[in-house]
Amino acid sequence: MAERNSFDRAEKVGWLMASLLNLYLTYYSRDSFPFEWLQKTEDLEVCCKETSSEKVAFPISPELLKAINKCERVTAPGKGQQGLPGNWGFAGFMKTAAHQVVDEIPFKATDFSGPLFDELGVGIIIDSYIRIKGVQIFQLRHNHWSCIVRDHSRAFDATQQGNSRDYLLRSELLAVTSIFFRQMNEMVWLPEEDRYMAKPIYKEGLLTACSSLHFLPIICIHGSVPMLTMPVKATVVTFIYGKVRIVQATCNPSETYPTLSLTLRAICSLGKDNYNKKVAFNVLKWIFCPSEPAKELAMRGKSRSSYRQA
Repeated sequence: MAERNSFDRAEKVGWLMASLLNLYLTYYSRDSFPFEWLQKTEDLEVCCKETSSEKVAFPISPELLKAINKCERVTAPGKGQQGLPGNWGFAGFMKTAAHQVVDEIPFKATDFSGPLFDELGVGIIIDSYIRIKGVQIFQLRHNHWSCIVRDHSRAFDATQQGNSRDYLLRSELLAVTSIFFRQMNEMVWLPEEDRYMAKPIYKEGLLTACSSLHFLPIICIHGSVPMLTMPVKATVVTFIYGKVRIVQATCNPSETYPTLSLTLRAICSLGKDNYNKKVAFNVLKWIFCPSEPAKELAMRGKSRSSYRQA
């Protein structure tokens, strides 16, 4: 295997994420990427794993637990005119539920808009049909964001129609790479030039030279905004036909040889014919208080609720 690239500045990792997003958009013809293929990435170490059978513990506060448990969209979905959606429509259903939680517990919710996010916000259109759509982003902490994504690619991808769990969806990879880029860069709009400037927000290092990606009106600037140096994290909640996939990603851009870790944490059944409010509650927990890997849980002493994946 070829030697991995080294990174002398954290912001270079952010721009690699932008390049990887372009790769996932244009290079590979399928809508799912095998772990084996992803782990052959030449620019940095990529580690993929599946842990959906492991016990999960959520670091949830009593206030958040109360807000989730009283969420009327989940507890009484038949109330009012909306009712339960079809099996393709649960991304919007859970977005509404999430906003009922946000009404009780303030989280910053944003749309997929601006550099890199626009790709998902507008939607990935194939054969005149929106196959992938970014629905909502929640900024849980400055270095950990979660998001809701809708993915209709299963009907066109034979890999997803089997029982294999050794792959990630194109939508999940687009969400991870765009979130990491935006976590690591402040977007400054220049109206006189009709473009964004990407300003690194990691404490160390200066951005000396960057080229604009051909599909984004972005330039880079020198300087940085102080921020703690720590791994960036993303939790992607993807709604496919009758199911929900939970993927978590981490990367420490301050390392000379960083690793992009991608983990399929859960696959839950959630559809019109098999609706289960307990599953819907757990999806909200993945959105607002995502479980950490077991080795990190052992170091925490916060209030939790636990369950085992079906």
